[in-house]
Amino acid sequence: MSHQQSSKNAARELLQSILSEEQWNRFNHAGTLELEAKAGIYRLSTNGPTKVLDSHTRRVVAITSLPERGSMSARDRVITEYLLIRNDENLYWQTASITPEPAPKRRHLTLLMAAFDTILLLVLLAQLL
Repeated sequence: MSHQQSSKNAARELLQSILSEEQWNRFNHAGTLELEAKAGIYRLSTNGPTKVLDSHTRRVVAITSLPERGSMSARDRVITEYLLIRNDENLYWQTASITPEPAPKRRHLTLLMAAFDTILLLVLLAQLL
């Protein structure tokens, strides 16, 4: 077994020893982990970036990612992020790129304002004629 392969196995074995059986099974089958910490709930996924959720509402408040280092697999990235957040959340926030989640679009409000503007325009035109 190569040194690189044994390192990957060691990381997975470490993670398995830390997680509950339910968490480990979810990670193996769905590729996701959730970790509650000071900044909120981290939803780590092999299928996309890490999302930080508000602890109370569970709404996404930020998206984070660590700088890429070499050819790390998505599973190994999740393991790395999990261990870093769990052991030194402050270092994670210093290291990761953080993008705040944009506020939800309020299309209905925009549509309402456009309708109101149209009515005002029609009233103005009616007064001019």
